[in-house]
Amino acid sequence: MSAGSVTSPTRVVDQALIDALVELGGYPHPLFHPTPEQRAQGQGAPLMGQGVLLLAGGLAEQTGTLDDAIALLGFSDVSFRTMLRAGASVRLVMDHLSTTPTSSGKRRSEYRWTVLDDSDGVVLEATAVLLRTPLEDPTP
Repeated sequence: MSAGSVTSPTRVVDQALIDALVELGGYPHPLFHPTPEQRAQGQGAPLMGQGVLLLAGGLAEQTGTLDDAIALLGFSDVSFRTMLRAGASVRLVMDHLSTTPTSSGKRRSEYRWTVLDDSDGVVLEATAVLLRTPLEDPTP
Protein backbone atom coordinates (compact mmCIF):
# COMPACT_ATOMS: atom_id res chain seq x y z
CA MET A 1 0.00 0.00 0.00
CA SER A 2 1.24 3.46 -0.83
CA ALA A 3 1.00 6.61 1.26
CA GLY A 4 -1.92 7.66 -0.97
CA SER A 5 -3.97 4.55 -0.23
CA VAL A 6 -7.62 4.78 0.67
CA THR A 7 -9.24 1.91 2.57
CA SER A 8 -12.95 1.13 2.46
CA PRO A 9 -15.20 0.01 5.28
CA THR A 10 -15.33 -3.74 5.88
CA ARG A 11 -18.09 -5.93 4.44
CA VAL A 12 -19.02 -9.37 5.77
CA VAL A 13 -19.84 -11.89 3.06
CA ASP A 14 -22.72 -14.11 4.14
CA GLN A 15 -24.25 -17.16 2.46
CA ALA A 16 -27.50 -15.31 1.69
CA LEU A 17 -25.52 -12.77 -0.39
CA ILE A 18 -23.63 -15.53 -2.21
CA ASP A 19 -26.82 -17.49 -2.90
CA ALA A 20 -28.59 -14.36 -4.21
CA LEU A 21 -25.74 -13.53 -6.61
CA VAL A 22 -25.58 -17.14 -7.84
CA GLU A 23 -29.32 -17.04 -8.50
CA LEU A 24 -29.32 -13.60 -10.15
CA GLY A 25 -26.34 -14.49 -12.33
CA GLY A 26 -27.72 -17.89 -13.29
CA TYR A 27 -24.53 -19.80 -12.49
CA PRO A 28 -25.12 -23.49 -13.36
CA HIS A 29 -21.79 -24.97 -12.19
CA PRO A 30 -22.18 -27.53 -9.36
CA LEU A 31 -19.57 -25.63 -7.31
CA PHE A 32 -22.19 -22.93 -6.79
CA HIS A 33 -24.97 -25.42 -5.89
CA PRO A 34 -23.83 -27.47 -2.89
CA THR A 35 -26.02 -30.37 -1.88
CA PRO A 36 -28.03 -30.21 1.34
CA GLU A 37 -25.46 -32.58 2.88
CA GLN A 38 -22.59 -30.28 1.89
CA ARG A 39 -24.45 -27.27 3.31
CA ALA A 40 -25.08 -29.18 6.56
CA GLN A 41 -21.31 -29.71 6.80
CA GLY A 42 -20.73 -25.98 6.36
CA GLN A 43 -19.66 -26.23 2.73
CA GLY A 44 -21.69 -23.45 1.17
CA ALA A 45 -21.08 -22.03 -2.28
CA PRO A 46 -18.11 -19.68 -2.70
CA LEU A 47 -18.52 -16.13 -3.95
CA MET A 48 -17.77 -16.10 -7.67
CA GLY A 49 -15.11 -13.73 -9.03
CA GLN A 50 -17.66 -11.43 -10.64
CA GLY A 51 -19.28 -11.10 -7.21
CA VAL A 52 -15.96 -10.07 -5.70
CA LEU A 53 -15.63 -7.37 -8.39
CA LEU A 54 -19.18 -6.22 -7.63
CA LEU A 55 -18.39 -5.94 -3.92
CA ALA A 56 -15.15 -4.11 -4.70
CA GLY A 57 -17.08 -1.54 -6.73
CA GLY A 58 -19.50 -0.95 -3.87
CA LEU A 59 -16.66 -0.66 -1.38
CA ALA A 60 -14.92 1.83 -3.69
CA GLU A 61 -18.08 3.95 -3.73
CA GLN A 62 -18.23 3.87 0.07
CA THR A 63 -14.79 5.51 0.38
CA GLY A 64 -16.11 8.79 -1.08
CA THR A 65 -13.03 8.96 -3.31
CA LEU A 66 -15.08 8.41 -6.46
CA ASP A 67 -17.98 10.78 -5.79
CA ASP A 68 -17.17 12.52 -9.10
CA ALA A 69 -17.02 9.30 -11.12
CA ILE A 70 -19.30 9.13 -14.16
CA ALA A 71 -18.62 5.58 -15.32
CA LEU A 72 -16.48 2.53 -14.80
CA LEU A 73 -14.70 2.13 -18.16
CA GLY A 74 -13.10 -1.23 -17.47
CA PHE A 75 -10.61 -3.39 -15.66
CA SER A 76 -7.15 -4.65 -16.55
CA ASP A 77 -4.64 -6.90 -14.83
CA VAL A 78 -7.38 -8.70 -12.89
CA SER A 79 -6.12 -11.50 -10.67
CA PHE A 80 -8.25 -13.60 -8.31
CA ARG A 81 -5.98 -14.96 -5.58
CA THR A 82 -8.23 -16.84 -3.18
CA MET A 83 -11.82 -17.99 -2.94
CA LEU A 84 -14.25 -16.23 -0.61
CA ARG A 85 -16.74 -18.18 1.43
CA ALA A 86 -19.49 -17.13 3.80
CA GLY A 87 -18.25 -15.59 7.03
CA ALA A 88 -15.26 -13.81 5.49
CA SER A 89 -14.85 -10.07 5.91
CA VAL A 90 -13.39 -8.03 3.07
CA ARG A 91 -12.18 -4.49 2.53
CA LEU A 92 -10.81 -2.62 -0.47
CA VAL A 93 -7.53 -0.74 -0.63
CA MET A 94 -7.41 1.75 -3.52
CA ASP A 95 -4.18 3.26 -4.82
CA HIS A 96 -4.39 6.09 -7.35
CA LEU A 97 -2.13 5.33 -10.33
CA SER A 98 -2.80 8.11 -12.83
CA THR A 99 -5.23 10.69 -14.14
CA THR A 100 -5.23 12.04 -17.69
CA PRO A 101 -7.57 14.50 -19.39
CA THR A 102 -9.88 13.28 -22.14
CA SER A 103 -10.62 15.14 -25.38
CA SER A 104 -14.02 16.13 -23.93
CA GLY A 105 -12.44 17.74 -20.86
CA LYS A 106 -13.30 14.93 -18.46
CA ARG A 107 -10.70 12.86 -16.60
CA ARG A 108 -9.67 9.23 -17.03
CA SER A 109 -8.33 7.84 -13.74
CA GLU A 110 -6.72 4.51 -12.99
CA TYR A 111 -6.71 2.94 -9.53
CA ARG A 112 -5.16 -0.26 -8.28
CA TRP A 113 -7.82 -2.13 -6.33
CA THR A 114 -6.73 -4.75 -3.79
CA VAL A 115 -9.42 -6.68 -1.92
CA LEU A 116 -8.16 -8.08 1.38
CA ASP A 117 -9.81 -10.61 3.66
CA ASP A 118 -9.94 -10.47 7.45
CA SER A 119 -6.46 -12.04 7.73
CA ASP A 120 -4.99 -9.49 5.24
CA GLY A 121 -4.83 -12.15 2.53
CA VAL A 122 -5.18 -10.84 -1.01
CA VAL A 123 -8.47 -11.95 -2.58
CA LEU A 124 -8.38 -9.82 -5.73
CA GLU A 125 -6.07 -7.38 -7.47
CA ALA A 126 -7.22 -5.31 -10.43
CA THR A 127 -6.66 -1.99 -12.14
CA ALA A 128 -9.94 -0.08 -12.44
CA VAL A 129 -10.34 2.64 -15.07
CA LEU A 130 -12.93 5.33 -14.37
CA LEU A 131 -14.29 8.34 -16.20
CA ARG A 132 -14.59 11.35 -13.90
CA THR A 133 -16.10 14.81 -14.16
CA PRO A 134 -13.91 17.71 -15.30
CA LEU A 135 -11.92 19.61 -12.72
CA GLU A 136 -13.49 22.90 -11.78
CA ASP A 137 -12.09 25.83 -13.75
CA PRO A 138 -10.52 28.14 -11.12
CA THR A 139 -10.82 31.22 -13.37
CA PRO A 140 -14.00 33.33 -13.14
